[in-house]
Amino acid sequence: MRNMSARAEHYREKAEETRVIAEMMQHPETKEFLMSVASDYVMLAGVLDHMADPIPASE
Repeated sequence: MRNMSARAEHYREKAEETRVIAEMMQHPETKEFLMSVASDYVMLAGVLDHMADPIPASE
Protein backbone atom coordinates (compact mmCIF):
# COMPACT_ATOMS: atom_id res chain seq x y z
CA MET A 1 0.00 0.00 0.00
CA ARG A 2 3.03 2.28 -0.25
CA ASN A 3 1.65 3.56 -3.54
CA MET A 4 -1.45 4.86 -1.71
CA SER A 5 0.76 6.80 0.70
CA ALA A 6 2.74 8.29 -2.18
CA ARG A 7 -0.48 9.29 -3.93
CA ALA A 8 -1.78 10.86 -0.72
CA GLU A 9 1.41 12.91 -0.40
CA HIS A 10 1.06 13.97 -4.04
CA TYR A 11 -2.44 15.31 -3.35
CA ARG A 12 -1.22 17.17 -0.26
CA GLU A 13 1.44 18.83 -2.41
CA LYS A 14 -1.21 19.73 -5.01
CA ALA A 15 -3.32 21.23 -2.23
CA GLU A 16 -0.44 23.44 -1.12
CA GLU A 17 0.26 24.54 -4.71
CA THR A 18 -3.41 25.37 -5.17
CA ARG A 19 -3.51 27.39 -1.93
CA VAL A 20 -0.47 29.41 -3.06
CA ILE A 21 -2.16 30.19 -6.37
CA ALA A 22 -5.42 31.04 -4.60
CA GLU A 23 -3.65 33.57 -2.38
CA MET A 24 -2.51 35.42 -5.52
CA MET A 25 -6.05 35.78 -6.87
CA GLN A 26 -7.75 39.15 -6.70
CA HIS A 27 -11.24 37.93 -7.56
CA PRO A 28 -12.92 36.66 -4.35
CA GLU A 29 -14.99 33.96 -6.03
CA THR A 30 -11.95 32.57 -7.85
CA LYS A 31 -9.95 32.58 -4.63
CA GLU A 32 -12.78 30.81 -2.78
CA PHE A 33 -13.13 28.23 -5.56
CA LEU A 34 -9.40 27.43 -5.53
CA MET A 35 -9.37 27.13 -1.74
CA SER A 36 -12.25 24.67 -2.08
CA VAL A 37 -10.25 22.66 -4.62
CA ALA A 38 -7.30 22.63 -2.19
CA SER A 39 -9.60 21.37 0.54
CA ASP A 40 -10.84 18.61 -1.75
CA TYR A 41 -7.23 17.56 -2.42
CA VAL A 42 -6.62 17.27 1.32
CA MET A 43 -9.82 15.25 1.75
CA LEU A 44 -8.74 12.91 -1.06
CA ALA A 45 -5.33 12.48 0.58
CA GLY A 46 -7.08 11.52 3.81
CA VAL A 47 -9.16 8.90 2.01
CA LEU A 48 -6.02 7.43 0.45
CA ASP A 49 -4.31 7.40 3.86
CA HIS A 50 -7.29 5.55 5.29
CA MET A 51 -7.19 3.03 2.44
CA ALA A 52 -3.45 2.48 2.97
CA ASP A 53 -3.83 1.67 6.67
CA PRO A 54 -4.09 -2.05 7.36
CA ILE A 55 -7.44 -3.19 8.68
CA PRO A 56 -7.05 -3.91 12.40
CA ALA A 57 -7.63 -7.52 13.46
CA SER A 58 -10.83 -8.04 15.44
CA GLU A 59 -10.18 -8.54 19.11
